Amino acid sequence: MNSSPILITSFQTWRAHQLENSSQVLIAQLQQKRSLPANVVWLPNLQVNFDLAPTQVITQIWQHRPKLILCCGMAEKRPHLSLERGGQQGDQRLETCLDVDSLAQASVCTQVSENAGSFVCNHLYYHVLAYLKSQCPSTQALFVHIPALNPHNQAVIEFDFVRLVQQLNTLL
Repeated sequence: MNSSPILITSFQTWRAHQLENSSQVLIAQLQQKRSLPANVVWLPNLQVNFDLAPTQVITQIWQHRPKLILCCGMAEKRPHLSLERGGQQGDQRLETCLDVDSLAQASVCTQVSENAGSFVCNHLYYHVLAYLKSQCPSTQALFVHIPALNPHNQAVIEFDFVRLVQQLNTLL
């Protein structure tokens, strides 16, 4: 297994009705259970802000020099984990170099998404991919949208997320 860091990020809540962000809850629980590899560096509580989120993540990329950045956000209305193929800014699109189709193939509750949305998640993903392309071309990035967690989906979402991180840790 590769000992180079994997940087995982998650956002704060952003809507008044949200008590928690599922990306934050999932990663906190997996960290507490020690289900994630030891080389994971977690950056919780990203600001839901178009300017601050990319700055916070790029600062951590520079500091930790990870081989993989796994940005996570909440997709409250999606029923599964979504591996985002790319991020878009205007008519410019950048895509991850990772084979998201293969990564999703062996999963229970994970699908590939072609649309990272139109909010801070997409903005962050695009800017991380752009930074890596120009500054750290050997570093990989992936954005994962996590559905709202509930007693019916939590175990399978945990299983797929841990499997994804372990698979990427082995590949890179």
